Amino acid sequence: MPLLDHVIVAGYGTFGVAVVEKLKEKNLDYVAVDYDIAKVEMGEKRKDRVVFGNIAQIAFLKKFRLQDARCVIIAIDNTSIVHAICETILKIAPNIDIIAKVDSQIEEIELQNLNVSSINTRTEIANLLVERAIKEKNNE
Repeated sequence: MPLLDHVIVAGYGTFGVAVVEKLKEKNLDYVAVDYDIAKVEMGEKRKDRVVFGNIAQIAFLKKFRLQDARCVIIAIDNTSIVHAICETILKIAPNIDIIAKVDSQIEEIELQNLNVSSINTRTEIANLLVERAIKEKNNE
């Protein structure tokens, strides 16, 4: 199947699997990439489209037709790896939308300097918890 208007998911760990599940629910074309062969094999067993390789390598990354992709979602926890992946992607496709999960404001600022969108999991989860608490209290 040709790649067109697809989402590239970097990382197929616990969070990457959850992202892939949501993409499938929305019937969005995707390809996930991971450098851990066990995770790739797990994805294959689940009938997910998961490819083995290092997404921070330009030659490998070019196979994913970034110019035709909808966006890249970074589902990796290691900040230095996330930064390296973003820099590599932007060398090939400077206008692509990259969305990364971060856990701190420092990471958020670092990625903003690269023009990468980020979602701070701590802030977003805190917001959801407070919204739920307000909703529960209002429903009493």
